[in-house]
Amino acid sequence: MKKILLPLLLLSILLTACTSMEEKRDTHMQNAQAAEKRDDYAAARQEALEAIGLDPTFADAHLLLARCAMKEDKIQDAAASFAKVLELKPDSVEALTGASRVALAADELDKATEYAEKALKAGGESDDLNGIRAAIFMKRHDYAAAISLFEKAVEKTPDNEESVLGLASALISTGDRAKAATLLKGALDRLPQSSAVLTLLLTLSVQDNDFETAEGYVQRLLTLRPEDPALALQLSDMRLLAGKRDESRSVLVDFLQKHPAAELVRVRLAEMDTDLGQFDKALTTLDEAPLKTGLIRLTKASALGKSGRVDEAETLLKELAADPSAKAQATDARLGLVEIYLANRRMNDAEKELSLILADEPQNGDALFLRGRIYFDMNRFADAIADFSKVVEADENDLEAPLALADAHNAAHESARAEEIISDVIKRAPKFGQAYTTLANLYMMQQKPEAALMTLEIGKKEIPQDVTLSVLEADILASQKRYDESRAILEKFAGQAEYREGALMRLAAVNGAAGAHAKAADDYARVLKENPDNAAAAEGRMRALIAGDKEKEALAFTEKRQKERPQDPLAAYFVGEAALANKNNDKAEAAFLSALELAPNWDQPLTVLAQYYSTTNRIDKAMELARKSMGKAPEAAGPAIVLAMLQEEKGDLDGAETTYRSILANDPDAYIAANNLAFLITRHKADPARLQEAEGFAGTAASGTGAPATFDTLGWIRFLRGNDEGAEQALRHAYQGMPDNLVVAFHLASILAAQGKDANRADAVAKKDEAKALLKPVVESKNDFPQKADAEKLYDSLK
Repeated sequence: MKKILLPLLLLSILLTACTSMEEKRDTHMQNAQAAEKRDDYAAARQEALEAIGLDPTFADAHLLLARCAMKEDKIQDAAASFAKVLELKPDSVEALTGASRVALAADELDKATEYAEKALKAGGESDDLNGIRAAIFMKRHDYAAAISLFEKAVEKTPDNEESVLGLASALISTGDRAKAATLLKGALDRLPQSSAVLTLLLTLSVQDNDFETAEGYVQRLLTLRPEDPALALQLSDMRLLAGKRDESRSVLVDFLQKHPAAELVRVRLAEMDTDLGQFDKALTTLDEAPLKTGLIRLTKASALGKSGRVDEAETLLKELAADPSAKAQATDARLGLVEIYLANRRMNDAEKELSLILADEPQNGDALFLRGRIYFDMNRFADAIADFSKVVEADENDLEAPLALADAHNAAHESARAEEIISDVIKRAPKFGQAYTTLANLYMMQQKPEAALMTLEIGKKEIPQDVTLSVLEADILASQKRYDESRAILEKFAGQAEYREGALMRLAAVNGAAGAHAKAADDYARVLKENPDNAAAAEGRMRALIAGDKEKEALAFTEKRQKERPQDPLAAYFVGEAALANKNNDKAEAAFLSALELAPNWDQPLTVLAQYYSTTNRIDKAMELARKSMGKAPEAAGPAIVLAMLQEEKGDLDGAETTYRSILANDPDAYIAANNLAFLITRHKADPARLQEAEGFAGTAASGTGAPATFDTLGWIRFLRGNDEGAEQALRHAYQGMPDNLVVAFHLASILAAQGKDANRADAVAKKDEAKALLKPVVESKNDFPQKADAEKLYDSLK
C-alpha cells in the first residue's frame, strides 16, 4: 500500500501547486482590471505582466495590455499585444477589432479590412467594429458604404460620439453639409459637453462665414476648456474678421491677465499691435513675458525692426541665432536678419546668412528660395536656377517656386523651358492666378501681346474674381495703345469701393498715355477727394495739368496744397516743379529750398537745386548748399553724394574721390557712392590696382541694388581689365534694363567689337555686326555724352 500512496501524494501536491498558481494569476488579473477601470494604466500593466509571468499563455492578460496601450496611444505596443492574443486565440473578436483599429491608424487599409472581416465572421458585429469598418470605407472614399454603417450605429446608439462624428464627416465629404450640421446640433443636445461635436460645428460655421454662430461655439468650448490658448486665439480672430478690432484685442488681453504664461497669446497680441503701428504697446507686452523665450525675443525683434529700430532688431536677432538655449528659433532668427538685410539692400550680408542656414539645413525651402531670389537679382541665373530647382523638387505642392524657376530660366535666355514650367503649373493648379500673370508677362517680354491677352482671358474664366488678371490685361491693352478697352476694364473697378483708388490711379495713367491729360487730371482729383493724403495722386495731377498746357492751374493747385500742408516737404517740392514749368525760377528755387529745409537729408530737392545752380554758373553755391545739408543731416549719404558729383563736374576728381570714400567709410552699403566711385576711378588714375579696387566697388553696388546702371559700371570695368566674357554678361543685363541709354549701348558695343576682332572666334562676324547695330543709333543721336567721340571712332573702324 505504501508504494501506491506515494504517487497519489505527489499528484495531490502538484494539483495544489497548480491551483495556487492559477489563484495568484487570477488575483493579479482582478487587480489589473480594477486598475484599468480607475484609469491607472501603469498599475494595470504591472499586474497584467505579473499574471503573464505566472502564465505566458494567459490571453486575457495580453488583451488587457493591448487595451491599456491603446488608451495611452502606444500604438506599437498595442499592435504587439493584439498579435500575441491572436496567436493564442485566433477568433478573439476584441483582439481582431483592436488589430483592425491599429492597422487603420497606420493606413494599412488592406490589413485593417482583413481583421475587420474576420471579427465580423467571428460574430463580432458591434458599434465599435462597424465604426472601424466605416472609417476604412471613408479612407477608401467609399462614402455611401461609410454612411450606411454610421447611420446604423447612430440609430442604435444616438449618444455614441464617435459614430455621430463619423457620420457627420462622411456627409460633409459628400457635400451634404446641411444634413451634417443638423445631425451635430441634435447630438449636441444629448452631448452638451462634447468638445469634438462643438469643434466640428465650429469648423462648419467658419467655412460658411457665419462668424456670429461660430463665436457662440467658441464661447461654449471656452467654458469646457477655459485655459486653452488656441480657443482664445480663435475667438480673437473671429472678432477681427467681423471688424471688431478692439474686442479682438480685448480677448487676448483678458486671457493674458488670467494666464500670463500663454506665450502664443502674448505673441499674437504683440503682432496685432505691431501691425497697427502701436510699437510701444507691442514691446511692453513682450517685455512683460514671464520667460524671455526664443519666440518672445523673435517677435520683439520683428516689432523693433518694423518700428524703425533696425540696429536693435539686428543685435537681438544675432544674439538669438547664436544662443544654444534657443535652437528652435535659430533659423527663424537668421531669416529675420535676412529680411532686414534685404530691406536695406545688403545683399552680400543676406547671402552669407542664408548660406549659414543652409549649412545646417541644406533642404530649408525658405532659405533656398530667398537665396535664389538674391542670385536672380545679382544676375547669377545658373545659381538661382539651382536653388529654385531644389525647392521645387522638395515640395511638389509649392506653386510659387516653379514660377520663380521659370523667371530664372527666362532671364537665362531659356524662354521655352520657362513657358513649359509655367504651363505645367497652370495644368496642375488652374485656379492659381499668379501663374497666368507670370506667363502673360513672359509673352510680353517675347513681344507677343496677343498671346499674353489670351492667357489672361483663360485665367479670368477659371478665376473670375481675381482682380490682378484684369488689371494686368488693362495694362497690356494700354501698352498696345488700345486705350478704350483698357479704360473699360478700369472704369468697372473704379465703381467698386474696394478697388476704386487703385483703379482710378491706373485709369489716370492710361488717360495720360493716351494724351487725354485733362481726363487724367480729373481722375487724380477723384482720388484726392477721397484720400487727400495720396501724394502720388497729387504729383500725378500736377504733371497731368502741366502736360495739358495748364501750367498756371498746376501751380495754383500745388500752392494751395502747400498752404494746407506747411510742414510737408513733398508739397513744397511740388510747388517747385510747377514753378519751373511756369518758368518762375525764383519761386521754384524758394520752394526747393523750403523742401530742403523741412527734410535736410532728402537729396531730391538738393539734386534739382544743384543742377539749377550748375546750369546758371553757380556751382560753388550748389556745393555750399550741399555742405549745409550735410551739416544738418550728417548721417545721410544723399547730400554728400550730391557734393561729390558737383566736385566731379567742377573737375576736382581728387576731392570727389575723397568724398565718396568718406561716405563709404561711414556706410559701406551706400551703393550709389560705391557705383560712382568705381566709375570715377575708370577715368582718374586708372592703374591696374585701382581698377581691381573699382571692380570691387561696382560689384557691391550691382549686387546690392540690381540696378542696370550699376551693371553698366561693372561691365565697363571688367572690359578695361580684359575680362570680356564677364563684361558682356554684365552689360547685356544693363542694356536689357536701359535699351535707350547711349552710354550703355556704346559700352556693350565696345565689348562685342573687341570680340569681333578675334579671328579665332567662330562668332566673330556676328559679334561685329551686333556691335555695329548697337552703335548706329548712338552716333546718329543728336544727344551728346562724354564718350560719344569714342563711339563714333569705333563705329567708323567697324565700317
